[in-house]
Amino acid sequence: MGWHAWTAIRLGLRRRSLFFLLVLGLLVIIGGALFSSFSGRQPTTVAMNLSLSTFRIIGVLLALFWIQELFVKELEQGRLHTLLSLPRPREQYLLGRFLGIGALLAGTLLLFGVLLWWLGFWVSNGYSQGTPVHNGWPLIPVMAYLWLDLLTITAFALLMGTLSTTPLLPFGLGLAFAWAARTLGPVLGYLYGSQQTTPGLRQTFGDGLQALQWALPDLSRLDLRAGVLYGQWPPGETMAAGAGMALGYTILLLGLAVWRFNIREFS
Repeated sequence: MGWHAWTAIRLGLRRRSLFFLLVLGLLVIIGGALFSSFSGRQPTTVAMNLSLSTFRIIGVLLALFWIQELFVKELEQGRLHTLLSLPRPREQYLLGRFLGIGALLAGTLLLFGVLLWWLGFWVSNGYSQGTPVHNGWPLIPVMAYLWLDLLTITAFALLMGTLSTTPLLPFGLGLAFAWAARTLGPVLGYLYGSQQTTPGLRQTFGDGLQALQWALPDLSRLDLRAGVLYGQWPPGETMAAGAGMALGYTILLLGLAVWRFNIREFS
């Protein structure tokens, strides 16, 4: 399993991927700094919030890209026949690929976290906001929970890769899953927690969305940016429940992926 994970890391870093990530991160940071000029009172908050939102989108795209390159393409191009013919459990390959992609995502978020810290220091230099941003060490739990978010999405895309015979389907379904899981909680909060919501809107969409809540994880609970931007951290038990939800869902998806991969026939 360790060899497969290390192979995934090496393959994921080929073709100057590290250089590409660094350039992409710098472009996001520069864009955040430029947009901060539109806010005269809270420039650091605007810059870091925009950059965090962009990094969340980039993280999903990277996770799905690596699943596509390191797993789906190998299935489609028949590169696994030799590996799977060896007297070793198939799940070693599958879980090794997942661990390798998880390590790539962790390194990417570490890089993005350093750039985000530098952005906060750069924009706030010489200017004191009324509501200061909690830069520095508070970025660690924000990035750690974003990593759990991306691991859940990666596990779902991996499962779709074991089920699908169409190369682009895991990528498309992974995007749909990420969007639905990240927006389900806020939408339900708006339907049942906002005074602006009409009873007809709740009646039309409420039951279906509540039923969907049993099938999808609420990944919005892993977005801790309010702690960095405004010092508003969820209670400890809420944070623990969110992490447990993500890990439990990831383990369930990986278990299903292993089961499906073990019984799949390759021609």
